[in-house]
Amino acid sequence: MLRLCVASILLICAATWCFGQFSGPMLFSRLTVNQTHIAFSYAGDIWIVERAGGEAHRLTTNPAEENFPVFSPDGSQLAFSRQVGGNWDVYVMPAAGGEARRLTFDPRGEFVAGWKPDGQSVLFDSNANLNPQLFTISLRSKRWRSRKTSPGKLQRRPADVGRRQDLLHL
Repeated sequence: MLRLCVASILLICAATWCFGQFSGPMLFSRLTVNQTHIAFSYAGDIWIVERAGGEAHRLTTNPAEENFPVFSPDGSQLAFSRQVGGNWDVYVMPAAGGEARRLTFDPRGEFVAGWKPDGQSVLFDSNANLNPQLFTISLRSKRWRSRKTSPGKLQRRPADVGRRQDLLHL
């Protein structure tokens, strides 16, 4: 009986110690980097911090969830996806902060994947026609254009892994 009590106490102590090492769910998600800043998704909002370090500042305060941030090629704008009512759409805002402008209004989910090199169109993937595809949308006309490739065929330059704005467009 004494052995059973000691074994139980040791088992409870070991379990408590093991579970004490678990830090809980990660709230940090996607990130993007430009020449001077890092933008990232944390707890459903988009935040920005200088690459040299310092205090992060929240860019979005909408009660909806925001994710998939990507800097424009010149670093002045930030594209991201926002989920409202269970639907993800593409938004763009100044990288310094300000009002976000909605670009897509489709009932299927659209997830930001990058920018065209000229900075005038956002690259995103969507399940339009129940087939995952890449599209671009112009900042001016808000017209979608198919990229004629699936998201799985998107490639990165080896030196730019982790920098979403440097995706190669096939």
